[in-house]
Amino acid sequence: YVDGLQSAKSMKWQWVDVAETTFYIVKHQPNPWKESTIVGFTIPQENMVTVKIKDQTGRTVYSATEYYMAGEQQIEITREAIQTSGLYFIEIKYNQEVKTVKTIMID
Repeated sequence: YVDGLQSAKSMKWQWVDVAETTFYIVKHQPNPWKESTIVGFTIPQENMVTVKIKDQTGRTVYSATEYYMAGEQQIEITREAIQTSGLYFIEIKYNQEVKTVKTIMID
């Protein structure tokens, strides 16, 4: 309001779906797990993605790089990839950005 009169200004709204512009990891299920777990992630553009699984000491126990299309993706991590129960860190790298989640494999 200006001097008791309503002043209208032109506004232009542009809605952007965050999923289309952001790289993120979706909570993986199940966790903890025995045989396998599914990790979901979203990337805004098609590109190479590197997945590493590291143990508590930071040692890489599994690594793979693959080409993925833009959007929601899933990877399955199996007991065969890790072999020993314990706490691990799943690291997903897209472009120069790295996201990490914890996972626990149990016997």
